[in-house]
Amino acid sequence: MRKELADLLQDLVQRHRRVERQIDERFNQFKMPASNRITDYVEFQEIVTRFFWQLYRPEVDIRAHWGEDHEFLGAQAFQLLQRAYGPSAMDRAFDLARSGAEGGTLEVLRKLAGLVQELFLENQAAGLVDRYWTVSSAERLTEDAKAYLERFQDILPGDLTEGSGAAIRANFRKVLLEHPKLILRLQRIGRC
Repeated sequence: MRKELADLLQDLVQRHRRVERQIDERFNQFKMPASNRITDYVEFQEIVTRFFWQLYRPEVDIRAHWGEDHEFLGAQAFQLLQRAYGPSAMDRAFDLARSGAEGGTLEVLRKLAGLVQELFLENQAAGLVDRYWTVSSAERLTEDAKAYLERFQDILPGDLTEGSGAAIRANFRKVLLEHPKLILRLQRIGRC
C-alpha cells in the first residue's frame, strides 16, 4: 500500500477518535439543567442554544457578540435536529423535553451532540479525502483501490469484495469516507 494512502487511512481514524473524544468531553462539561423536564419554551431554546455553542465554539472562530449570534446558533441547532426529528424538530424536541419522554431534555441534547459529531466527522473526512483525491491520478486511484481491497478484504462487506472488487473501485471515494467508521466499529467488537 502506498504511503500516501496508508497515511490518509491512519489520519481518518485518528481524527474520528479525536472528534468523538472532544464531543464527549464537551457533553460532560455542559452544565445540565436541574430538571430533565423543561416546561418553558424560551428556556428550552436557551438550553439547546447554549449546548450547541458549547459543542461548536471550539471548532469555529465566532467573534461576534453572543446576543447577535444567539438566534443564528439556535437556528443552526434546530436545523441539525431536523435530521433526527424531521421538519417539526423544534416542536418534537420541546415535547420530549416538556414531557420527559424518551429521555427528555438529556436525550435531546445527547441527540444534538451526536449530530454535531456526525457533521464534524463528515466535514473532516471529506476534506482529507478530497485533498488526497485531487492530487492522485486516475491510475494511482485504481492502484490504491486495489491495494485497499487486498489489505482490508477480510473485514469488508461481501458485496464490496465479490468478483474482482469492482464495487470498491467504483465507490472508492465513498469507501474512504466510511473507512474510519468501519475500523472503529470493528475495533470496538475486537475484530481489528
